[in-house]
This record gives sequence, structure tokens and C-alpha cells, in this order.
Amino acid sequence: MTDPFAPHLAFGFDPMWVTVTVLAVTYAAIIVGRHNRAAVGLIGAAVVIIIGALDQDEAVKGIDWDTIGLLTGMMILVSISRRSGLFQYLAIWSAQRVRASPAGILLMLQLVTALLSAVLNNVSTAILIVPVTLAIVE
Repeated sequence: MTDPFAPHLAFGFDPMWVTVTVLAVTYAAIIVGRHNRAAVGLIGAAVVIIIGALDQDEAVKGIDWDTIGLLTGMMILVSISRRSGLFQYLAIWSAQRVRASPAGILLMLQLVTALLSAVLNNVSTAILIVPVTLAIVE
């Protein structure tokens, strides 16, 4: 009896080494930076599925839909907040509080980032803090 979850590759290659090779090529393409990172990652995932190293059902089970939903919601909130001028207001307010001192602005950003990191995950904190930082820099 064969294992239904055992990957079947053409030419009898070891699935682990094939996937490691695809991963290494994908990372190299991302590091070189000539192509869109998301497209390169999707192509790498598609190659692993097409060559049979990973079953499509198992690949879908590996997706964390809760995280994708959280990040999508945070990006929507950031987009709405940016259009409303919230980030520009926060940037001007924080710069005025520290009298436009570069060290004070850096300290203010560190404190706000630390407080947000205590409540939110790191990616959500970055999504919220980066627009404020860019508004201050402008």
C-alpha cells in the first residue's frame, strides 16, 4: 500500500532536494530584485505544485487565512486613514511636541512603535508606523 501523501516526482528525484532547489532559486531571484517579489514567490510555489513535490490540497492547507485576513484589514484601515490625513496630522503633532528635534522625533517614533508592538503584531505595527515616518520625513 502506498502512502497517499507521498509526493511523486518525475525522474525519481528526491522531493526534499527538488523543493530545496526551487526555494534557493526563488530566493536568489528575489534577492537579485529584477522581478516582482510576489510574482517570483507565486511562480516558485506553482513550480513545486506542478512538478508534484507538493499536492495542491496540501498547499492550500498551508495558507493561514486568519493572517491574510488580518493584514488585508490593516491595509484597508491604513489606506482609509492615509486619505483622511490622519498620518500627516500625527506626524505634525509628534514633530511639534519634540520641537522638530531629530533625536526627539526618533525617540517619539520608538516609543509609539514599542507601544503598538505590545498590542499588535509586528507587521501590523509596521503598516501603521511607516506612513507616519514617511510623512515626518517629507
